[in-house]
Amino acid sequence: MLTFNPGPSQLTDDVIDAIRDIAVSGFLSISHRSSKFKEVCRSAVEGLRDVFSLPPEYTILLQPSATAAMEMVLRNCVSTRSFHFVHGAFSQRFYETAREMRIEAFGFQSDPDQPVNWGQVDVPRDVDTICVTHNETSTGLMWPAQEIDALRARYPEPLMVIDATSSWGGVDFDWKTGDVWFASVQKCLGLPSGLAVVALSPRAMDVAGSTSPGVPWSPVAWQNVISMAEKMRDWQTPETPNMLGIALLARQMEHWDHKQVVKRTQEKARLIYRPRSFWEPFVTDPDWRSVTVAHFLSDQVDELKRKAVEQGMVLGSGYGPYKKRGLRIANFPAVDLDSVAGLIRALES
Repeated sequence: MLTFNPGPSQLTDDVIDAIRDIAVSGFLSISHRSSKFKEVCRSAVEGLRDVFSLPPEYTILLQPSATAAMEMVLRNCVSTRSFHFVHGAFSQRFYETAREMRIEAFGFQSDPDQPVNWGQVDVPRDVDTICVTHNETSTGLMWPAQEIDALRARYPEPLMVIDATSSWGGVDFDWKTGDVWFASVQKCLGLPSGLAVVALSPRAMDVAGSTSPGVPWSPVAWQNVISMAEKMRDWQTPETPNMLGIALLARQMEHWDHKQVVKRTQEKARLIYRPRSFWEPFVTDPDWRSVTVAHFLSDQVDELKRKAVEQGMVLGSGYGPYKKRGLRIANFPAVDLDSVAGLIRALES
């Protein structure tokens, strides 16, 4: 069965073979303090940096999930107050997580199917962290690169934290526009769930090293950015990590052609978004439509799902309030153009 559900991603044959190879190699039973593990961890982290051209001064860390990364970033990188652009379930989660951590969080709510009119709001001067959900997985809204650039230009002083959970790997980023980026490997990176990656600028690391954080400090080392960075200098993590996920990430980075991935993602997105009578794109402005998670509204949801299943394919359901009329299509790199074309033929039949 081929899945277009927006996470976990479809696994390619290469990834399935890699899971088998890693399992039988004995790697999963070695010490996570061993030289062999350090070698694999280094390959994964340096592979990320090389493949995606991450700035050499940015620190790369690992977390068990994007949700855990979100909490870790809030705990370590917010000195006093955070500001959140809220336009769907996961940007709402970012905002609510900050509030639950007793951070003084401000939120700008916008319609989930409309462009984020961030220029209409003045971010308070004493906010030190701005949080942006680059690709709202629940609605299929993605911030255009020029909007992120303009936001950063208008507010150069606060840290810019960007949740790229379902876009890192499928699009290009200007990393310098964000001080912190985080994502899960189970979306565009095409791996099983259970691992997230985080990239932090020197400014973010300076805030994390502050002696007077603005939120309750966690004594747990795996949530302490400074402790994690110290361990990562020796290619380790404070806790026993997801060794399979790290090994798979190392393998994935060995053959990842990011330029081609971005090109194919755009080609598939153009095919997916061609006008069709049986659905309408949820996001009204084409410039704000996600190229990695497409979201449509339809009065024929059950029929379209049935047609897909008959051809061995699974469509993603709408999320939350859009569950009954919504359909989401994961345009992740693991799904090729022929598969997308096959899905469209099935739905049009």
